[in-house]
Amino acid sequence: MPQPTGYVIGPKLKLEARTLSRFAYFILIPAFVFDVLSKAQIQAGLAVQVAAYAVVVHIGCAAFAWLCARLLGRSANIASAYILIAVFGNVGNFGLPMIKFRFPDQPNVLEVSTIYFLAIMTIAFVLSVAAATWHKGGRLHAALSVIKTRPCWL
Repeated sequence: MPQPTGYVIGPKLKLEARTLSRFAYFILIPAFVFDVLSKAQIQAGLAVQVAAYAVVVHIGCAAFAWLCARLLGRSANIASAYILIAVFGNVGNFGLPMIKFRFPDQPNVLEVSTIYFLAIMTIAFVLSVAAATWHKGGRLHAALSVIKTRPCWL
């Protein structure tokens, strides 16, 4: 029976999952996104519509999570956790090739999906940082935390 490549080759080459995942996260995914968007021929209105949809949905999910937490009598810390869970899914980059596979004849499907991916990652980052710091100092502190937070690769 054939073995998965990573299972067989990983120990022999002493590959570490953390190194490979960082390589994918910091090198391959940004390169893929750059490649797709640099070749994209998509109307600006469609791109804005896709991004706006992602923002509205994520803000709605955050508001619903906060409302649920408050109705259940949860503390501000726990309400923040509800928001984090509601807005930050580990989705997107793996879905892009699947979308292209599923809809091979649809024009601009990969470009639109990539714009959506960037929009959900951006809004999820902003909402997550704000939610995680809101209870420490209110709106101003949360907004400043979003602005001061730097990407982990810098």
